[in-house]
This record gives sequence, C-alpha cells and structure tokens, in this order.
Amino acid sequence: MIQKVLEIDRCYRSSWDGRAIAQVTGVGHTTVAQVLKEARGPRPQPPKERHNRRTRFIRTDVMWSSDFMELPGKRQLLKTLDEMSRFRLGWTTHGTPTAQAAVEHAEDILERMGRAPLVWKYDHGSPFTSDYFQEFLEEHKILPFPIPPRAPWARAIRATLRERLPPVPYVDRLQLGDHRHGRVARHPR
Repeated sequence: MIQKVLEIDRCYRSSWDGRAIAQVTGVGHTTVAQVLKEARGPRPQPPKERHNRRTRFIRTDVMWSSDFMELPGKRQLLKTLDEMSRFRLGWTTHGTPTAQAAVEHAEDILERMGRAPLVWKYDHGSPFTSDYFQEFLEEHKILPFPIPPRAPWARAIRATLRERLPPVPYVDRLQLGDHRHGRVARHPR
C-alpha cells in the first residue's frame, strides 16, 4: 500500500493531491499525508522576513516626510516625499528655515495633490515643532510624527550617502532650459 501511494505520487505529483491519491488507493487521506510526509520530508516553509524595526507602508499617502537641507550659498532646500513610493511631492528653496515657509510648502502640496496624508514625519527643527506648523497639521487632521532627536538611523543614512556619492565640484551651477530642442543644457563652466 505504501509503495502504491509513493508510485502514484511520483507519477502525478503536479496534478494529484493527498485526497485524490487516498480515493484511488482506498486509504484515508490522513494516512496518505503521513506516508508522503515521511517519504518527502517536511514541507518547505517560506523564510520569515527579518524585522528591522522599520515600519513598512503598503500604500501611498500614508506618511509624508519633510526636511530642510542646506545647499551651497547658505540656501535651504525644503523637500517632501512619500515614504512608501519615495515620490518627491515637492521642493522649494528658502534663505532660512521658517515655520511660515514650511506651512506654505505643505499647503501648496496639499492643494496640488488634492489629498492629505494620514501622518506627517519631520525632524525636531524649529519650523516643524512650531505652533504654526502644528496648527496646520491639526487643521487638516494629519497626525504629527516627529523623529527622535539625534536619531541614529537618520544620521546613518546621510553619512552613507555622503560616503557613497562622489564630490560634485559644480553643484551651484544653474540648469538652463533649452526650449528650442526640448532638452536641459548645463550652464557653461
């Protein structure tokens, strides 16, 4: 009986399951399952994904994050992106990081996108922790999510990017649009 179960399994493995083999051989399906388990070994299990303590988002517009970044010439770049898709929702440059600039930037994005995120992530910079920005979040029913001060993973990301990217000597060059040919041409050195 065991040999017959194993022979049918070898011949029709891709199309027959344990219940079909049990019906043909006249043996109970649990017995067939035990025989197949002994012959084949345990079923392969998918590996568990390692948990790296980071929240994963499976939809866009759940969490947006904003941050000021210093540019050459003491200008500040305010950028906002979607945490799931990593889509850049908007960026603007300012002389100094202010709460008014952050709120105007956020309002512009909400108006352009036509929707608001569930959560807005930001660092502990004064523009984002100000009452003005917090009132904006409350008005639009967006949950604030400040990252912890001196968060090691945020600092590590910046450090690895600085290490991996080659130095760019002409960062402050302007990109001029060449509209006659439909391409962007760099400002001559």
